[in-house]
Amino acid sequence: MPEASAFTSSFPLELPPASTGAQLRFLLPHLNDLPDLMMPDGYSLREYRPGDDAAWAGVLNAAFPEERGKWTAARIAEEFLNQEPFRPERVFFIEHEGRLVATATAWDRGAPGWGYVHWVAVEPGHQGRRLGRLITLATLHQFRRDGYHAAMLDTDEPRLPAIATYLSLGFEPDLRGDDERRAAWERAKAALEARRR
Repeated sequence: MPEASAFTSSFPLELPPASTGAQLRFLLPHLNDLPDLMMPDGYSLREYRPGDDAAWAGVLNAAFPEERGKWTAARIAEEFLNQEPFRPERVFFIEHEGRLVATATAWDRGAPGWGYVHWVAVEPGHQGRRLGRLITLATLHQFRRDGYHAAMLDTDEPRLPAIATYLSLGFEPDLRGDDERRAAWERAKAALEARRR
């Protein structure tokens, strides 16, 4: 199970704080040698188009039970479309039979050279097909095209499949200076190891 490397242990840059203190922060030291994007049969990748707002909100509502009903087209506009970092080409969706079933956004939180992987979501009926990995990978390829050199993301401790996906892509836990975050990582790591037995 990966631990914080010399990279994450000694990295001097002040990165933006996570949304909540209990969230786990993961860092990807570089964007070299990213795997190719190979969609499974029946699925296709595309970027944001005007009019996607309600369907985008639907994916987020479906993927996060605690958010169910909270995402609307108006909230999409407020939290994404009306924000300075928004670019249509940085918002990715996976479609299946004409429906959006997964999303992630290549965001910028103001750390020079660092992209921020934002709101990765896969509808429950389409989980288990590596779509989370693919939609995250789409953001990483976009960061590299845009000249970023590394990436970060935040996630919650209970999201073990997501954490396993991020680790498989080379992300490392950032455990610097936060005992609560370190304890959350130790619990998540133990839970991941138990799932593998």
